[in-house]
Amino acid sequence: MELVETPLDKLSNRALDAIEAGHFSEAERLCKKLLRLYRKAPDGHHRMAMLRMAQRRFDDAARHYDKLLEIARKDPRHFDPEAVQYFTEQRDQAMAQADSSTGHIASDDTESTAPDPSRAPTHRFPRVAAITAGIIRRFRGR
Repeated sequence: MELVETPLDKLSNRALDAIEAGHFSEAERLCKKLLRLYRKAPDGHHRMAMLRMAQRRFDDAARHYDKLLEIARKDPRHFDPEAVQYFTEQRDQAMAQADSSTGHIASDDTESTAPDPSRAPTHRFPRVAAITAGIIRRFRGR
């Protein structure tokens, strides 16, 4: 099967790259674009949750994980139980850290608290995912 990167895949992966590089302003711009252009896709909320975790904005991260889980509940055939469990754990982690947080917000190039990539589901939705450094990358099989 040939892997083809769609515009949604490219935008989602660019947001992920910006988060991983610590370029939070660029990541936020890309996440907002994902949310605006692909309202029904979970990527915008997933990437925004990852960004907020990296920025130590745990309340916001938990809200985005909640929205991601709401999408999963509305259309469960595109989410395997492993993915739902992972996102639930990430939401719970964000909520726990929000309760103990000092309110520090990370800016670009500062140390972050990102989700544990080794726990990320190995596939998601009806698409094939390539794992790079343990983080889900988007690709659609053709």
